[in-house]
Amino acid sequence: MSGRHVRRIRSGRDHTARVIAGGKVKGGGIAYYARFVELGTAAHVIKAPPGAKLNVHGIFRSSVIHPGAKKKPFLRPAMDGQAQPAVQAMREYIRNRLSTKEGIDVPAPLEEGDE
Repeated sequence: MSGRHVRRIRSGRDHTARVIAGGKVKGGGIAYYARFVELGTAAHVIKAPPGAKLNVHGIFRSSVIHPGAKKKPFLRPAMDGQAQPAVQAMREYIRNRLSTKEGIDVPAPLEEGDE
């Protein structure tokens, strides 16, 4: 996974992750295609906007049938192999950030077996 993709990983409160891969697109939007690479796509129809045509190898069409794409998992295998170090790194980052930016002293987490 490239550094660009790693920097675009965001985590929600429910501990799910969302990846935004591809950066900005024309018009200022964000390209959300990582999930299509990770999970693949089913066959589907792509339609041109009203009054426009799709250029497919020099042939202009109003729609085409996309055959779909096989999945090419990259995020899940990477996370499966590095989940614990990722959690540790986030824990340390949050503790450090709270300590330096907010002046909040956060005690070190308990290790397994400590109570």
